[in-house]
Amino acid sequence: GAFIAKGPEDILDYQTEITICCISAMMLVGGGNALNDYNDRKSDKENHPERPIPSGNISADAALNYSYTLIGVGLTILFLAPNKIDKLANLAIKVGLGFQKGQNLIITAPIESLPLVRKITEHAYKEGAGIVTSFFSDPDLTLSRFKYANDESFNVATDWLYEGMGSAFDNNTARLAIAGDDPMLLAAMDPDKVSRANKANAIAYKPARERITRFDINWNIVSWPGKAWAKRVFPNISDEKAVFNLAEAIFEASRVSVNDPIKNWKDHNDSLKIRTNWLNNNNFKYLKYTGPGTDLKIGLADDHEWMGGASVAQNGIICNPNIPSEEVFTTPHACKVEGHVCSTKPLSYQG
Repeated sequence: GAFIAKGPEDILDYQTEITICCISAMMLVGGGNALNDYNDRKSDKENHPERPIPSGNISADAALNYSYTLIGVGLTILFLAPNKIDKLANLAIKVGLGFQKGQNLIITAPIESLPLVRKITEHAYKEGAGIVTSFFSDPDLTLSRFKYANDESFNVATDWLYEGMGSAFDNNTARLAIAGDDPMLLAAMDPDKVSRANKANAIAYKPARERITRFDINWNIVSWPGKAWAKRVFPNISDEKAVFNLAEAIFEASRVSVNDPIKNWKDHNDSLKIRTNWLNNNNFKYLKYTGPGTDLKIGLADDHEWMGGASVAQNGIICNPNIPSEEVFTTPHACKVEGHVCSTKPLSYQG
């Protein structure tokens, strides 16, 4: 249908929409087939006993639940997801980056997030981007290195790539990262190799990292519901439902489920500004934390400043580095911390 409507050339402009529609169609067809088998279970017992329900390979209730899940997810993806992906992409460019006409853009992203990258690229060019360059990561490629690469491979990193990024940032290129990788991807790999690879990468990344941490350029991070990540969060449901649930959580937290995300973020930034102003006006000397197993006093640095939400980068562009973000933050004093703290949730300590 898309081929007939748009022709062989223009159809390429709608790859994301076509992909989403195809995924939705597969789920709707699968759900419809399962529902049909459920409704025909009594006649199939007589005429087709080899089919899944009458043969006992799957229960009737499980087939019904499976059909409802596929149909529900298929309809939701068809009617909601494309619009929300587009809203998130538009938000990342206009609010996250505060993207300016003539800027170039570097995107780093997991390969699964290609639908979002395409939409971000589209909105960047609509805002007058010069060149948009994307770099993708793939879990299978990463694991291939840790399984089969020469041992010396883990002592080096692509310094040439990060030097190039640093040079791009010196020329006012904006930076956008999409988070969505499996947080436990390397859990079963050799910890020595992981440690050495991380160290080498940290050293090589310095030219790019310095310019980001100095806030030389406008940068932003948004999230994508990768399947492996989704299954870590929702381990007891199907892959499709897990991805759908994580997507909805990301859309909600990123404030793209509302009619006007850009206005919503303006109001949100105004609210965060009220809080940072209040904290800065009070000029507290320390923070006190108490709770189950926790009694901690953290002194604040001299002349500290509370920040949060939209900030002005060194290139003069107002951006929101993190979407979503609910935090206000400041600088603690390394020598003025007393007490003890207990983590009540899984804790990442020193990376």
